Formats: sequence, structure tokens, C-alpha cells
Amino acid sequence: MKRIRIPMQNIQKYSFNNSFFSIGSCFSENIAKNLASLGVKTFSNPFGVVYNPYSIYQQLLHITTKDKYSYEDLSFYNGKYFLFCHSAANDCDNPDTVLNSANNQLNQAKNFFSQADVFLITLGSAVIYETYQSVCPTTANEEKIITANCHRVPQNKMNRRLLTHSECCEYIKQTVEIIKNVKNNADIIITISPAKHYPGEPLLDSTSKSRLKSALDEVTEKYSDNNVFYFPSYEIFRDELCDRKWYKNDGTHPNKKAVSFIMKNFISSSFTKQTQSVMKEISSIKKLLHHRPTAPESNANFELLKKITMQLQKIQTANTSTLRFETACKLARNFYNHEQTDKLIDELFSENNFFFDSNEKNLILELLAFFRKEHNFQSLPVRLFSDKRLSSMLISFLTKNDV
Repeated sequence: MKRIRIPMQNIQKYSFNNSFFSIGSCFSENIAKNLASLGVKTFSNPFGVVYNPYSIYQQLLHITTKDKYSYEDLSFYNGKYFLFCHSAANDCDNPDTVLNSANNQLNQAKNFFSQADVFLITLGSAVIYETYQSVCPTTANEEKIITANCHRVPQNKMNRRLLTHSECCEYIKQTVEIIKNVKNNADIIITISPAKHYPGEPLLDSTSKSRLKSALDEVTEKYSDNNVFYFPSYEIFRDELCDRKWYKNDGTHPNKKAVSFIMKNFISSSFTKQTQSVMKEISSIKKLLHHRPTAPESNANFELLKKITMQLQKIQTANTSTLRFETACKLARNFYNHEQTDKLIDELFSENNFFFDSNEKNLILELLAFFRKEHNFQSLPVRLFSDKRLSSMLISFLTKNDV
């Protein structure tokens, strides 16, 4: 059977100079993760995964207009405080802890929003859940709100309904207006998640997706001269990759191979040829770096890491800090006594790379000193894990390398 090819707009203007703010369903995180791994500056879902058009609009409204969250914004149920407009990740029995975390996330989102010039919005579902902010209202005049997450509130305390076509249009339009009012020259790319949001209810899922698509057609046509684009990730997955082999085992989400296929289409249609060429170099380096050598401490492996260091040094436009970090970790782990190790680590964190992070280099130097003394990964000093971001990178490295 001849494969269907989905037509798409060829923008081909983005580069590593552009910053991408991604918000929406879990597929928006897939896009951001893939772009970040190729050296693009991205920021994704500051308040957790969000699916419906209203909640995406509401979160962007908070980022652009709200100074901070207060006790009045909190809801409480079953011993936990939470924000219905956020995910359940920060739910806690201490309201101050919830607010501190939410306000930290809000400030981070504001900072990146001010830097971003491309906004990726991934709609997952037109189905919404309504309840009261207090869950169990004490007054008869309390109005229902639309939630971004159920926070384990029972369904019998919520009302599920499908947004109308006009509601979808209005919330998507308001989302575009919020971004354009703050950043008039920003590009907005909107897509529909290819994942089945209601796999057990195929009729509802189909109606939900079609309602989103119908609304998007209307809104993108209205803003066709304002740099608002539609990327057909849903159509690529459902029609171009129309086979069960492209699904995860759950039969709901696209697997890694499918995400990779969709991302290739996105990159080829959105980024300049020069940027795509550098992305290919980064992909090649990643394959070399993640290769598992039979003899990690061999001269051949050292020469491979040396080659990777030289290749990374040539890439000055893309953010390769994670690859540099992993390369330095491998040098520190396997070649702590090699006479050239210090020099290569200095090159990996050289000042001429504008993504240079002195904290990352200091961590690597501490690791190097520790390995030289202890000769193993056991009993790593607690101070190495004081920085949350760096410690997560280190733990990721240790896990990947079975130590």
C-alpha cells in the first residue's frame, strides 16, 4: 500500500538562536526533550502536563499577569493542599510548601517566557473536568472551575463534559492573544497530541480530537498573517504511521521510533539547513558517547572520548552542556590518572562556549579528585548532590553506566 504523505508548512527559519517555550500534553514534553537533546534552548510545562485548551490558556495567563500564588488559590482535599491549575506533583499537607514550590515554578516560567521567541502548544483533549475550588462547597453561590488535574478528587465530585466548538475556539484564540500581547513578534506553533486521550472510549476520543482540529483550523486561519502555524503531528501518526508497530505496548502513546519520525518532520520543516546539519553532528556524537566499550579503561576508549571532545569543541552555537558533562564524567571515572585528562576536561568546559557552567566544571573537578583518591564510585560525598539539576545529571550518568 502506498504510504500517505502529510503536507506541512515549510518554515525553515529557526536556529540555535531561538528559544522554545513548550506547553501542553505529554507530547509537548517529547518535543521539548528531543529539541533540547539536539542543543536547542527549551522550557517545557512549568506546572506539569496539561491537556485541555482552557487550562493551557489559564496557565499562560498566570505566567503573564500573576505576581504570585496565595492561600486563596489553594484547594484542600483528603489531607492535601494543591492548586487545581497545576499538576499533582507538588501536592502536600503543608500549604506553605505547596505555595513555595508553585511560586518558584511561576518565577522560572516568567523568566523563560521573557526569553522565548517560539511557543509550542500541544492540545491533548477537548474534554474538561469541572468542580468547586473548595471541592466540598459551603456556600450555594460558589461557581465551578475547570481543572488541569484531578488531584485524586473522586469523579463523583467532578463533572466531565466536552468543550463546544466555540469554547475551543475562544480559549485557543485567548491563548494566542496572551502571547501576542506580550511578545508581538513571537511565533506560535500549535499541534494536537497523537496519543489517545481516552483509549477506552474511542468515540469520545475521536470527537474530542476532531473538535480540537476544527477549532484550530478556524483560529490558525484567522491568524494566518501573524506567525501562527499548525504542525500536523496527529495526522502524521494516525495516517502516515497507520500501523500498530508505531504504538507503545499500551496501545495509546507513540513509541520512540514514532516520536523520532515525527520529530524529523518537525525539524526538517522548521529549522534552517545549517542548523539541521549541526543537529546531525550532535546526533552522531550522542551515538559515539552512548556506545558501551568492552574495555572502558582501554586506550581505544580514551581516544574515542578525546575525539568526542574535539568534535564538541567545534560546535559553538548549540547547547551541548549535557554531552560535555557526560564526556567529562567518563573521563573522570575511567581515566583519573591519565596525563591528558585534566586538559580535556578544561577544553570541555572552556570559556569560549557560551553555555559554559562553572558549577558543572567544579562538580567534575570534585569527582576527578574523589576518583583519584578513592578509585571508585562508592561513598560519593553529599556535597556533590547539593545542586538539584547537577545531581540529577550525575545520577542519570551513574544509572546509564551501571554504577
